[in-house]
Amino acid sequence: MTELAVADRDGAREPRAFFVYGTLRPGQPNFRRVSELVLEAEPAALPDHVLYGRGMPYPYVAPGSGRVVGDLLWISPEGMREALRTLDALEGYRRDGHRNHYERRDLTVLSQRGAARAWVYVAGRVALARLTPDLVVAGGDWCRTGRPTGTTRR
Repeated sequence: MTELAVADRDGAREPRAFFVYGTLRPGQPNFRRVSELVLEAEPAALPDHVLYGRGMPYPYVAPGSGRVVGDLLWISPEGMREALRTLDALEGYRRDGHRNHYERRDLTVLSQRGAARAWVYVAGRVALARLTPDLVVAGGDWCRTGRPTGTTRR
């Protein structure tokens, strides 16, 4: 187990990773926005959540009985402030209590190394109200089944 795998178990007050499930995943168009801050990326899953985004230009997650496939992006400690600023702006998150496009939450995700805390952008109230069952991505992996062809950015 590397130092990254135990980083969230050492009493850190905030996560040191992001769980990404759409355009921010490695190989996707928005990964370049944070790639220089990423120490390591590893496959992971977010339990007890559903992925919405079938045929949409970008996906959302919301609590539900399912599992979302994505990646953990471990960020260098000195790069975390910049990563938060960059990703909050991209995801339309200002802070709790606002009409955010996405809400940033401290959640537990699972990887081959075990459970880890990570920042996850989940659907904000306004977006959540528009999500319907026909938009659910079967299998929870937007990169395999939910992404429309030709999607390049958000």
